[in-house]
Amino acid sequence: MSKAVKQADPEAKIVLGAEISNGSSLSSRIKSVILGLNREKVFDVVDLHYWRSTNDWKLNSTQEMRSLLDSEGYTDVEIWSTEHGTYVNQPVSPPPQIPFQTESDQAASLIKRYVYNLANDVDKIFWNNLVEWSCFDEVCGGVFDNMGLISDGKNSGDTDTLNIPRLSYYTYKLMADKLNNSDWDNIQIISEDDLFFDVYLYKFINKQTNKKTLVAWSENPAPIQITIPNINSDQVKITSAIPNTNNGADLNPANYPHFFLSTTKPVINNQVTIIPTYFPIYIG
Repeated sequence: MSKAVKQADPEAKIVLGAEISNGSSLSSRIKSVILGLNREKVFDVVDLHYWRSTNDWKLNSTQEMRSLLDSEGYTDVEIWSTEHGTYVNQPVSPPPQIPFQTESDQAASLIKRYVYNLANDVDKIFWNNLVEWSCFDEVCGGVFDNMGLISDGKNSGDTDTLNIPRLSYYTYKLMADKLNNSDWDNIQIISEDDLFFDVYLYKFINKQTNKKTLVAWSENPAPIQITIPNINSDQVKITSAIPNTNNGADLNPANYPHFFLSTTKPVINNQVTIIPTYFPIYIG
């Protein structure tokens, strides 16, 4: 199949998958498939599906996959997550019931998933679906009926919300606008994980303008003050990544992006001091 596809279109990508990841380790199935190919180059991409709750935004099996691919000579094979997301409301499920998640939870998880995982060896992430499904796999109100960035007004705990964008829709839109044209191969990890008191800070550089944009948040319940050096301006603009309301139905799309809170902070001695919170912010 791979040879036939490449003959028809040499630019086509052969995607091996999908591995439904638990976020922490690879299955024996996908490892045996890759090892069984004996280094034959018949694929260009591996696919890690990843859903789970809003707090489980780290696709940590990526590092194991990257190591496996590299050890087998597939250093140029990319890692994609072609089905990726988390839900809103409280989908129906067998006991134990999965927890309720707000639109703000979903939106915060969305940007953390993109920023953290793209900075940690994932090459592309595709959100599970734009408009959510209805009765996916004959389960009405299940988890996949609740992942869309736009509500279908059915089976998801919402009523009268057909075609209403959720907060995550606007968070995605702002993320695309802020980070457009970034050098995705050179995302700078400034701080990450418990080595830095659970403060996450990343720098994106626009390949066309060289403009720097920082993304920051904290997973520490206590306030943590951080000082960011090497700021070459008199002040910086700080913008929330989550709209300033509880539900997308409260927002008028014509007012985008003015429903994201923003402020300015002075830069003193080429440094700016901030206290990041659970909800990510843009700096710059």
